[in-house]
Amino acid sequence: MLERDGPVPIYVQIAEMIQGQILRGELRAGEAVLSELAMEAEFGVARSTVRNVMRELRRRQLVHTVGGKGTFVGAVASTAGTVVAVVAVVAGSSGSEHLPGSGGADGDGNGDGDRASDTAGAG
Repeated sequence: MLERDGPVPIYVQIAEMIQGQILRGELRAGEAVLSELAMEAEFGVARSTVRNVMRELRRRQLVHTVGGKGTFVGAVASTAGTVVAVVAVVAGSSGSEHLPGSGGADGDGNGDGDRASDTAGAG
């Protein structure tokens, strides 16, 4: 249950719920997480909140987003198709450990996976 008036932002609460599903094995590597529309309906939140959830999960290196396909649990692939980071689910792990040499899903190295901001003004 979301604590809408609590000190923890809604997007962090939802990200923690999804992280829990991943750590418990309810969502496995390669499986899609809920779409933005499904997440909006499930949690009764705005699209901007859902986007913050996805950004937070990418920051924690639990998921990666494939343009036009969705957001998936597990490995993050570079544009060359080689794996640059793999999330290992270890009992008791918070899932937020830093994996050296891994950039964000957008390849800019800041871990936000936000292609829109990376290409703003280009073209």
